[in-house]
Amino acid sequence: MSTAYTRSTDFALFASSRRSAKFNYELDLIATAIASLLVDPTFTGDARALTRAITDDSTRLATTAFVHDVLSGALGNLPVQTGHAGKWLKTNGSSASWEALPIQTYSIFSASTATLTAVSALERMENTLTASGLATACQQIIYGNSLFIAAGGTGSNANVASSADGLTWTLRAMPSTAAWHVGTDGLQFVGVIDGGTGTATSANGTSWSSTTALPAACKATHCIPVFLGTTCFVLSNTAATAYTSSNYGTSWSTQTLPANAGNCAPFVVGGLFWYWSATTTAYTSATGATSSWTARTLPITPAVAWQDFDGSLWIQASGGTEYYRTTDGINWTLQSLTLTTSGANRPVVSINGIYAYFSTTFGEAATYHNGNWVRRTPSVSITSSMGLRRFAKNGDGTVFLVPHGAGTTGQIGRIAPAEGSAATAIFTS
Repeated sequence: MSTAYTRSTDFALFASSRRSAKFNYELDLIATAIASLLVDPTFTGDARALTRAITDDSTRLATTAFVHDVLSGALGNLPVQTGHAGKWLKTNGSSASWEALPIQTYSIFSASTATLTAVSALERMENTLTASGLATACQQIIYGNSLFIAAGGTGSNANVASSADGLTWTLRAMPSTAAWHVGTDGLQFVGVIDGGTGTATSANGTSWSSTTALPAACKATHCIPVFLGTTCFVLSNTAATAYTSSNYGTSWSTQTLPANAGNCAPFVVGGLFWYWSATTTAYTSATGATSSWTARTLPITPAVAWQDFDGSLWIQASGGTEYYRTTDGINWTLQSLTLTTSGANRPVVSINGIYAYFSTTFGEAATYHNGNWVRRTPSVSITSSMGLRRFAKNGDGTVFLVPHGAGTTGQIGRIAPAEGSAATAIFTS
């Protein structure tokens, strides 16, 4: 149509016969405008619509109320999330639950693995083997004054070694070339010569000097000095005799024991000195002095005695079939820890609640998870004569050191569960 129209206010200019045509034309324009808006409409203001049932899966518009109802129904069927970090959501078709990951890799001595089941084996347990620099096999490691001190204990060595982290070691000169045994009260240090009278002391673990000699020779092999408070206790080579010092070896007092000490180095456990005599008899004392000792009956005749990283004392029967543990030196508890194969001289230790034993002598090692032993590959050994080997952890329990087996030169196994170099294994819940 070619007719030109003016605004509707000009309706009076047109004959009535033409008004209908203009009206129709304007309706066409309105319809065209509305149709174009429906292609990509943009609503403003408070636009509203009917809320459909949540079962409606048609192309009808969804209101905010519809979305809220759908999400509320879905979230209401989910279990709570608190306390389930790192887990998967699992459904049986009608309900959902959280499940631990079926298989994960952990540090072997992570506290998390105590209740998990190992599904891999033969991994090494140590982060690394470190060289202390000692010219003989490392037998003892102690920790005090923020330093690890390593000593040979047997053979002939002019040094002990010190390290702040168990990785980098520095040799420290001793007053003479000998087999040195060392002890600490956590602050200062005392050393004695195996089977001799010579002693040494250090206020910091780095500088050592001679101090007053023992009244007579100390007990060969088993003369490791132990501390209770500031009292240092050393077994004598003379039957039923020991020596004590309360001033780091400046002076020594001879003490009479109630019975001969057997071939086992002494310990401190539960605030008591402890030494083994024979068969099922041991003795405890709060001071180490003459007439202060009390006889204690052991549940077995020990073939091996050792101290755990947590300070508890263990004994093992000949044949390796029975393990007993005490935290006070008096009361013993049978441990249900049957090893993968029987055998003596296999001390068990605990790191973050994970039991382990190391035995290069028997060619095996193992860790204990969720009631089961898992074989590992041995690289260090704490098999030993009675109470000879000592091992240590640092003050915050992040580094654990284990002396290498006899016959090696100055090697130390280092376990640091939280470090990136920690040995790992595969576990499942």
